[in-house]
Amino acid sequence: MDDPMTVAAALVVVANRIVEGILIPIRQRYPGLDLWWGAYLSWLIGGLLLFGAGINLFPMFPELLGRLVTAIAIGGGASLLSDGIDVVKSLKRQYLRQKPV
Repeated sequence: MDDPMTVAAALVVVANRIVEGILIPIRQRYPGLDLWWGAYLSWLIGGLLLFGAGINLFPMFPELLGRLVTAIAIGGGASLLSDGIDVVKSLKRQYLRQKPV
């Protein structure tokens, strides 16, 4: 896995699993709790993983700035992936609640 994009994609999946491991038990224990901060948690964990891995997907910037921009972009990707999963789960729940005609 020498390709930085492959490593970044794998780390996004890892970040998403970590966030799900944190948020799902909270959501089950407190179903009415607003988890608005979950997206920020996802962004933070994804960003820290990528920054720590030293991945720079923007070589046109200086090294540190490129790593920071990569961490922000990929951390946001983990957040978007988490949000997309929430939408799919919500649609699935709504579909299962409907009675067949």
